[in-house]
This record gives sequence, C-alpha cells and structure tokens, in this order.
Amino acid sequence: MKGRPPVPTALRILHGNPSRRPLNEEEPKPETEIPECPDGLDKVGQDEWERITGHLYQLNMVADMDLAVLYGYCHSFEQFIKSATDLKKTGFLVKAPSGYPIVNPLLSINNKAKAMMLKFAQELGLSVVQRTKIKIEGNGKREDEFDSFLRKNDRKVG
Repeated sequence: MKGRPPVPTALRILHGNPSRRPLNEEEPKPETEIPECPDGLDKVGQDEWERITGHLYQLNMVADMDLAVLYGYCHSFEQFIKSATDLKKTGFLVKAPSGYPIVNPLLSINNKAKAMMLKFAQELGLSVVQRTKIKIEGNGKREDEFDSFLRKNDRKVG
C-alpha cells in the first residue's frame, strides 16, 4: 500500500505549507528557463509547448530539467486534440467488420490521452485545483526586461 507522493518544497511553500512539516531547505532549486521544444511534436503540440512554457516562465515555475514532463504533457495534449477531432468526424459508433455497430476505438485513445494529459498537468501545477492552492509573491508575474530597464533609468534621471 502506497501513501501520497511527496510534494516538492516549492509547491509546499506556494500552497502555504498546510501540513506545517519542516521544509527541505536543501532541495535543488533549478534556474528558471524554458527548455527548447524537442522534435517529435507536431504543430498542435508545439503550439501548446509555446503557450504553456510562456505561462510557466512568467510564474518562475519551469526549468530545463522539466523537459520530459513538459513533453509528456504536450504530447498527450496533441493526442487528445487529434483524437477528439477525428472522433467528431467519425462519431462514437462505427461498424465492425461483421457489420454490427461498436464503440469507436478513438474514444479509448481520447480518454487515455486526456487522463495522461491531466496527470502531467497536475505535475506541472496546471490544473484548476492546483492553481487555487498556489500562492506566489507579487502575483508571480515576471517583470518585463524592458520595463525593468526603464524603471532603473527613471531612478537615475529623476
């Protein structure tokens, strides 16, 4: 019988450390950066990669070491969208070789892709429930480099 998996210290801090257990001060803290999108994703997966890594970067919640989880999420998202599109075209029932109607196998592919996508999303803190638990100082917005430059120069001039 397994218990719940351990929650990373950063997430425990963001959630307000509800368990009040001591935090692991020696946990690795990777530098925030967007990993390069690997080959293997088509346009749908690549677009999702760009979209989601941009959001995660703004919140300081992505590092190069997250590549595999991000890839898994984007690949599952891609499969989910493709199978949903194909399912819409072919319908929920198809004819078996015997001529009898059967449940479209795309429905199983769609459901598995959705389940995997949601598991990866939870790992990345992307679910609605996960977001309600996260607390980020300053609303977690990364300051635009140009705005930062202007602010520093305004102090020098004024």
